[in-house]
Amino acid sequence: MSEPDYSAPFTLYYGAFSLWSTMVRTTLAFRGAPLSSRPEMNLQKRVISIAPSDPQHLSEEYLTKINPKGLVPALVGPPAFLPGSDSSDGTVGDPVGTLSESAAISYFIAEWYPSLLPKEHEAEIRELMTTMRQINFAILTFGVNIQLPGMFLKVIEKMVAQDDISAAWRERLEAKKKNYANAPNVFTEPALEASSQRASELFATIQSLRERYNTTGNNKEGYIFSATAPTLLDAHILCVLARVSDAGRSHLIPPPLLEWVEHFRQGEVWKEILPGNSTLPKY
Repeated sequence: MSEPDYSAPFTLYYGAFSLWSTMVRTTLAFRGAPLSSRPEMNLQKRVISIAPSDPQHLSEEYLTKINPKGLVPALVGPPAFLPGSDSSDGTVGDPVGTLSESAAISYFIAEWYPSLLPKEHEAEIRELMTTMRQINFAILTFGVNIQLPGMFLKVIEKMVAQDDISAAWRERLEAKKKNYANAPNVFTEPALEASSQRASELFATIQSLRERYNTTGNNKEGYIFSATAPTLLDAHILCVLARVSDAGRSHLIPPPLLEWVEHFRQGEVWKEILPGNSTLPKY
């Protein structure tokens, strides 16, 4: 069996103000050195508008060729590297595969850049990443009176009303329509309370780990398991802390973590990812 072509190109599709996209972009910024057997990942980045006024994630190309779920981020590359692809329809010779979940993309990046997932902390990182995915950060961002699903429903209704769209595009638009229509059942007061409680507990756990492992003696410096070496968990949790703070829910965050994330946001990594500093979408 021949060796994979490690110079093969990948493309990361991301939304500028998508929390999950920002997590992956921060993971890449923290990536460190690649495995000795591999070169730097040949990665291009392509920003996708997810605003109701310009919903590129609902375009025919994106829904039928990139990510049928219509979500960002999405990592596209050769199927040999992305065996868990979810864009393929099973056709022999599919030219690309896709990963469309931020944790899956981050774990894939960590296979290439192992310092992101150190063996001695891998179990804790995976457990906390799973805990994080159980929290609805959209409801923590927008509250229960979120308007976006209704806005997207109107956009999709106009799209599916066209007679000349392909069957594949129509099918995927209808699936997105069902998801948006279900928003009132998801964005509820009990759901907000539950996500607030889970987030508070997660942040307390992260603070406890920083107290145990971070030897800087400074709330602002260092990372969760080390003074100098960030992991993919750092990448994800820093983005979450920034979003929860921006959304006016900083009371859920222990003060030392607030100091940490605010210090990080003054650095060059964050300024490159989000030049305007705020994680909140401008729509």
